[in-house]
Amino acid sequence: MPTEKNESLAAIAATLARIEQQLGQHFSHPSAQSLASGHCWRWQVTSFGGKLIPLPTPTTVALHDLIGLEENIAIIDKNTRQFIAGCEANHALLTGGRGCGKSTLIRGLFSKYQRRGLRLIETDAAGLAQLSMLQPLLAGREEKYILYCDDLSFRESDQLFNRIKSAMDGALTSASNMLIYATSNRRNLVAEKYSDNLSPLTASEDDIQPLETLDEKIALSDRFGIWLSFYAPDAEHYDHIVRHWLAHFKIKPTDVLIQQARNFADQRGSRNGRIARQFAVLQIKR
Repeated sequence: MPTEKNESLAAIAATLARIEQQLGQHFSHPSAQSLASGHCWRWQVTSFGGKLIPLPTPTTVALHDLIGLEENIAIIDKNTRQFIAGCEANHALLTGGRGCGKSTLIRGLFSKYQRRGLRLIETDAAGLAQLSMLQPLLAGREEKYILYCDDLSFRESDQLFNRIKSAMDGALTSASNMLIYATSNRRNLVAEKYSDNLSPLTASEDDIQPLETLDEKIALSDRFGIWLSFYAPDAEHYDHIVRHWLAHFKIKPTDVLIQQARNFADQRGSRNGRIARQFAVLQIKR
């Protein structure tokens, strides 16, 4: 009998150990030492909330390599410097076509200011909705944290939309060391319909308050004090970017190469800084 009892207790202990290990994977939080030494993290949603996962420092492009974006760079750089200095700063929404420098600009800012205490936390829409859980982990720390959300957008029925609106007005109102920089292909963040362009009085027969519905669609965008638009370059601007990247890799930017770069962009169906750099990389001789 004692043997059976001991075996039962051992089985219970083993089960509890497995449960503790599983819960630990969901609730484990970085120590103060790891937060101080780490520079880049991912806020990942779990079944029980969320956790911070350390990431290697991302590869970045220097800000001066973002040709034609000087005005946008100046605006968000000033905002970031204010944030690092402990002054008031705005959340920023960067919108525009793919490959035009939105994400690269944010990573470039992180690279520029990480030695001054700037840290980067990548997340997604689900993670932004849980800001109230992230804030206590970072509260009181000297480092400044940019919450970076790439490609933020929603369908009209997405419940995360309202949760993030509340989180940005609630969880971050007293968080002086947290700021959101998000990128999106949509300025209003919510998928739009043709009926949205009609008169609000005739847009929908079922909508009693159409003006309020339209206001609701742009309500989250209004939480961002800085809106920056990024546009695909015209042909002349694209040529200038190609010449820059060819020179960057110590390749002479001949007329033949410029024409090849234009053909390369035509094949890809778009002109942007990413494609210009990709073409230049293909010309490197080893």
